[in-house]
Amino acid sequence: MHTDIYHVATALQTRITNEIGASDESSVRGSILDYTSRATMDIIGRVAFGHDFNAVGDAPDAMKIANLWKAQRKMSCGQSAFIATLVLRLFPSITSLPLSALQAQLAVADTIRNLA
Repeated sequence: MHTDIYHVATALQTRITNEIGASDESSVRGSILDYTSRATMDIIGRVAFGHDFNAVGDAPDAMKIANLWKAQRKMSCGQSAFIATLVLRLFPSITSLPLSALQAQLAVADTIRNLA
């Protein structure tokens, strides 16, 4: 695993260094969550599945998954998401309803299934 993790970490370091170097501003803002989720996707893909998503490098399929995860993450914050999880456990047939949170989860699953 060391080789794969090192490869992704080096690619991420290069990307962040290039973004900082390309900026004309005296300070640069970025979301560490975006960087770490991309790196995590690449590491899991390389180590567990033998597939390089190239999320650190903005590959289209990887960006689609990352954007879907980001939308799903925004929907899952708060007390209403906690209550929704409890309701889904009590009434699993609700998963067939056209709810945006459920559709986001299905979109992630479909994208990964297509890649597989």
